Amino acid sequence: MQSVHEPTADDFRRVKKQVAKWRRIYESNYRDVRHQFFAHKQAAEDAEVAALFSKGTNRELQQLIAFLGSLYQALWELFFNGRKLVLRPARYSLAEIRRRPTPRFFTNRAVQEIITHEAQAFLKFAANEQ
Repeated sequence: MQSVHEPTADDFRRVKKQVAKWRRIYESNYRDVRHQFFAHKQAAEDAEVAALFSKGTNRELQQLIAFLGSLYQALWELFFNGRKLVLRPARYSLAEIRRRPTPRFFTNRAVQEIITHEAQAFLKFAANEQ
C-alpha cells in the first residue's frame, strides 16, 4: 500500500482536458453518425449517409478509439492497482500495427493490436484452406 498513488484534483483535471478535447471531436464529427445512422436509421438516402460520414476521417476516428482505450486502461490501473492516472499513447494506425511482428503472447497489448493480429492470422489461415 505504500506505493499506491492517491489521485489528486490535478490528476483528474489533466484527464478532463483530454476527455473534453475528444468529446468535442466526437460531438462535431461522429455523434450524428451514431444517432442518425447506426442507432436510429434516420438517414437512409445515399446523400444523407455520405454527408454524415464526411465530417470525420478514418485517422481521427482511429485516434478517438485509441484514446478511449487508453482512458479505460488508465482508470482501470488507478482503481485496481493504485497506479498514477497516466494516459499512455496507443497505436491507432492499422498499417503500423500490422508492421510490428505478431507477439507470442498478447500481454500488455492494446485491444486494437490483439484484434488486428488475430484477424490477420485468421485471414491467412482461411486463404490457405481454399
